[in-house]
Amino acid sequence: MAVVKGTDFRSIKERLSKRAMGLWGIDNRAKVDPVIDMLLDVFAYELARLNEEIKISDGKLLERLARIMVDERWSLPAPAHALLKMVPIDEDLEVDRKTQFYFSKMEFGETRDVFFTPLKTHQLIAGYVRCAVIGDKLTIRDEAANPEFEVNALKDKRVDDFTVWLGIKVDKDILKETKDLPLCLLLKDSNLDSQLRTSRVFDGDENELPMQSTFDVLETREMEHYAEGVLRYYENYLYSVDVSEAKKEQKTISKQFHGIFDSLDLEDFDEELLWLKLKLPVAFDRYEIEKLQVSMNVFPIVNRRFVYKQHSISRNGRLVSLPTDPEGSDYFLNLESLVDDTGSEYESVIKADINDLTGTYSLYFGNADRFDQRGAKGMLDKVIQTVREEGSAFSAIGYDLLNAHLEDLSDKLDVLEKKVNNSYKSIIGSLEKQYLITQPYDNATNYECEFWKTNANFANGILDNTPFNQYQNVEVLSNTILLQTETVGGIIRTSTKEKINNLRSGMIARERIVSKEDIKSFVKAMIGNTLESIEVRSGVAISPKRKEGLVRTSHVEIELSSKYAMNDENKKRMAQFIQSELEHRSVQSIPYQVQIS
Repeated sequence: MAVVKGTDFRSIKERLSKRAMGLWGIDNRAKVDPVIDMLLDVFAYELARLNEEIKISDGKLLERLARIMVDERWSLPAPAHALLKMVPIDEDLEVDRKTQFYFSKMEFGETRDVFFTPLKTHQLIAGYVRCAVIGDKLTIRDEAANPEFEVNALKDKRVDDFTVWLGIKVDKDILKETKDLPLCLLLKDSNLDSQLRTSRVFDGDENELPMQSTFDVLETREMEHYAEGVLRYYENYLYSVDVSEAKKEQKTISKQFHGIFDSLDLEDFDEELLWLKLKLPVAFDRYEIEKLQVSMNVFPIVNRRFVYKQHSISRNGRLVSLPTDPEGSDYFLNLESLVDDTGSEYESVIKADINDLTGTYSLYFGNADRFDQRGAKGMLDKVIQTVREEGSAFSAIGYDLLNAHLEDLSDKLDVLEKKVNNSYKSIIGSLEKQYLITQPYDNATNYECEFWKTNANFANGILDNTPFNQYQNVEVLSNTILLQTETVGGIIRTSTKEKINNLRSGMIARERIVSKEDIKSFVKAMIGNTLESIEVRSGVAISPKRKEGLVRTSHVEIELSSKYAMNDENKKRMAQFIQSELEHRSVQSIPYQVQIS
C-alpha cells in the first residue's frame, strides 16, 4: 500500500533535510551549514507552492470539464421561485417573460431589491374567485382574497361532499371572449397534492368541462435550463379549464343556492357570478377539503433581473464581458440573446457545425482580466501604488534630473488616481467574471447582448401573502400582487466539490438513478449547500394501488442545515417534488418515500 507523503512546507523540508544529511553523512542537524539550511528552505517553499498551484489547476480543469460536459442546470445557479397572483383592472392582460416585479428584502441590516419575472407569457383575465361554497359554509372574498363575509347554510342543508362551488366575478363581455380559465388549486398542510390532478370541473348546469395541467414537458425543452424543474414543482397546482363550450350564464348567489342558504343573509352580497363546480377525489373528506384554496391568475415566477448591454467589436474585441457581483448576492443566470448590428442572431458553439463557427459564441468562466475594465483598473492601481512606494529608490539614481521627472510623474499620477477613483469607482475587483467568446461575421461592428442575473439563495424565504411592487407599470390592481407560496429553490454552486459532484451525477450517471450513491448525488445537486445530511435505506409502505398491500420502498431522509429556514409547507412540497423526480429518473420500479426535516 502506497504511503501518501505530506506536501506542506514542513513535511517537504523534513524530507529534504534527511536526504541531504544522509548524503553527507551528518547525524546531528546542528552541524548542517546555515547556508545549506537556507537553500533547503527555499527549495521546500517553492515545491510546496508548486504543489498548491497544481492542485488549483486540477480543480479548475475539472470545474471547466464539469461546465462543458454537464447540463447547465447542474453548474449555473438556480433561481428562487414561487407562485404569484394578480388581478387586471379593466380587461384581459398579457404578462410576458420580461415583465418584472420586485420586493425590497432586508437581511443583516442591508436592503436589496429582489426582482422576479414570469417564466413564460401568461394571459390574465380581469376577474377573481369572489365566492366559494364548501359543505355548509359560504365565503365571500375581495379581489385580494381577504374574507369579507361568511354565512352558514340552513339547518341540515349543505352542498354535496367532495365538492367546491366557485363563484367567479368577471365582466360578461370579457367572459364571452374567454376560452381558457386559469385556476390554481393550492393545499395547505395536506399530503393530497398529487390527487388534485384527478379533479373534475363542471359548469353551473352540471356539464363537465375539460381541465388539464398547464405543465408541458415538450414546451420546456426550448426554455431556460431551470424552467422544467420550476414548472414541474408546481404541476399539481396550476390548471387550465376550457370554457369555450360552457354555458356562461351568470346567476346570483341566492338563485344558484336556492333553499340551501337564506337569501336575507346574502342581501348585501347577492351579485351575479359565473359558477363552476369542482369535484374532488374521495380522499378529500370534510377536514381535507377545507385546506383547499382556489384562485385565478396565478403563475410561477423566478428570481431574475433582465440586463441589456451594448458591445463594440471594433473597440473592445470579440470577448463580451458579463459582469456580476457575488459579494452583493448577484450571479449570472443565463444568456437571453446575442445579436449584431446586421440583425444576425448568434447561437451557442455547442449547437454549431465545427467546420464553420462563424456566428457562434461560447460561455467562458475565468480570469480573462486583460480584456476587461476590471483588469485595467487593477493594473492602474498597481502602477500608482508601485511609484508611490518606490519613488525614493528611483530618486537615488540621480537626484537633480530624475527627481524633476518624478515630480512631474507624481502630479500626473494624482490626476490619474482621481480619474480612477471617480470614473471607475463602480467597478469592483471581486466581480464574478463571465465572458462570451464570439466568432463575429465579417461585417459586424456592434453587439446587443441580453442576459439574466439572479440573487440565488438570497431571494429564498420571502413569505406567502407578501405584496410585490411593479417595476414597469401594468394595468393590475396593486393590492392584488401577492405571493401565494414562500420563495424557495435559490441555489448558488460555488465550491469545486459541488461542481465535481454535479459532474459525476450528470456525466457518469447520466441523471439516471441506479444506486444509493446516485440518489445522494442527485439530492445534493437539487438542494445544494443547505443539505446537512442524507440517509437512504430500504423500507416498506402501503401501496397506493388496490390489492397490492405492502410494497418495498427506498426511504430517503434529508436533514437541512439549521442555517437555512424552510417552513413545514415548503418542506412537504420539496419532498414531494424530489420524490417525483427520483421516480421519474429511476431505472427501478421500487417507489420512493422522501422526508425532509
